[in-house]
Amino acid sequence: MLILSRIAVDTLDRGSTVELSLHLLPEYSALDFERYLQEKSDSRGAKTFLNYGPEIPPDSLAPVFVRRCAILPEKKCSIIIREERKRITRNFTDFRIRITQPRPLEEATVTRGRVALKEIDPQTMESHKVSGLYFCGELIDVDGDRWV
Repeated sequence: MLILSRIAVDTLDRGSTVELSLHLLPEYSALDFERYLQEKSDSRGAKTFLNYGPEIPPDSLAPVFVRRCAILPEKKCSIIIREERKRITRNFTDFRIRITQPRPLEEATVTRGRVALKEIDPQTMESHKVSGLYFCGELIDVDGDRWV
């Protein structure tokens, strides 16, 4: 996730848009999941859409998910139509999230500094520009998997 965060922030810094596509149930193809929903609908007709199955997203994501599916949460499974099942499937197999900005620095798990790696001796961490000046940690422009 840290690598993905770096890519997203760098992309936003370049002025481009960032959108993630999440497959919330990767064990199902879209077609298999739609079939699964039909089976659930047949066997749980009296249940409501919000209780459609055990895979309904966590409580924190459920309201967004329900809104994106454009189905009333109290709608009975037995009357969910094919087009609605397609929307449910699309939201489970291609849940899109647009990222517009990074979270505030106060919420950061990891930060990346501005001292370029090429300006530091990797053996001693001493600056190539200023003798006796050493860098470490989040002052350095490094995160996650890279050390160039």
